[in-house]
Amino acid sequence: MHDLHTAVRNSRADLEAVVAASVQAGVKQTSRHVLNARQLLHSLTVLETECDQGTPRRRAWSFGQASVPVLSSTLNGISKQAKVPLSEIDRCRASLAQLAHALNTFAEGR
Repeated sequence: MHDLHTAVRNSRADLEAVVAASVQAGVKQTSRHVLNARQLLHSLTVLETECDQGTPRRRAWSFGQASVPVLSSTLNGISKQAKVPLSEIDRCRASLAQLAHALNTFAEGR
């Protein structure tokens, strides 16, 4: 459980940094990619809250697992639209890989 909680927290923080950098780089707040990222941030926040309170519900876990490919696609769109530092994008991708692994481990009951 600790690994999942850490992975969710890190993914949320890294995605927040990417969104902030993209907006600072001039991407419009109403950009499809920024709106997707903000919606996914909200969902990661809900998942993090559930981890804080104990074991997340299956619905939250399922959404978290489905959000990893969507987040990856959103990062691709943001990186194409803005001059976000590659280090921000790469850090977010690494935390997403950790999140995917933590979700799979959680699903297997380990």
